[in-house]
Amino acid sequence: MFERKILINTFFLFMFINSVLLFGETLFFSVSPFDTEYGLSFRYNFRFWKFHVDFYTSSNIDFSKGFPKLSLKEENIIKHFAFEEYPYKVTYCNFNQLPFSTFINPAQKAWYLTWLGTGYYNDNLLYTDQHISLIGNYKALNITFSLFGLDLFVERLEDKFNIGVGKLIYVFTGEKTGLGINYLSKNMLIYALVFLDATSELKAQFGFTLKKDDLEINFGNEYTNQNSIFGGLQWKVGDIYVIGRLQGQKIRLAVEFPVW
Repeated sequence: MFERKILINTFFLFMFINSVLLFGETLFFSVSPFDTEYGLSFRYNFRFWKFHVDFYTSSNIDFSKGFPKLSLKEENIIKHFAFEEYPYKVTYCNFNQLPFSTFINPAQKAWYLTWLGTGYYNDNLLYTDQHISLIGNYKALNITFSLFGLDLFVERLEDKFNIGVGKLIYVFTGEKTGLGINYLSKNMLIYALVFLDATSELKAQFGFTLKKDDLEINFGNEYTNQNSIFGGLQWKVGDIYVIGRLQGQKIRLAVEFPVW
């Protein structure tokens, strides 16, 4: 673990020095308009051959014995990764091409690898073509068939089952019984579920993702904790980034100004 941290910090330092010497708009000063928190953030867009990687990390500026102290959030330094060479594809991004499912959050970030339509999403096997899509593992599995303009899906979560049908608007029954909406376009994803669970308790799950050139918004609630709300906002205005985060009761808004 210690060697891994040294390697990551060395790589970050190398990328930072390289960017400072060769490129502008890499180092940003972050300040919140509502509190006294401020810090530094590092952005770097790397493109070479079939590779496209966006690096991003941020750190609050704290003081220890009168000296500034930075604590990099190195676990999420890769914001987006993509390598594409037909028929092989690996990405790390917001994955929005999932079949309708009541146990997968389509806005979750994960490694996604395919080979001729078959691959992995997190630890789940993935297969998709014009007539059938499959995602899951030994604990959770979803199979969706496209028939006569409708999607018919069967899913298993451990020893519990659901079956449903629809297109845009879905009805399903089993371990969960209810109604769902799933709208997907090139830049936007909206999903919402209202259902009775096995204890006949009424629950709701929802999510919203919008991705455009200078704007990205994610909002929804956690499947494992229906009352836990998450959200994120990134809006680029000229050379300035407006960053917002929502996790439960914690709200963070910051403005990032380029310093190099």
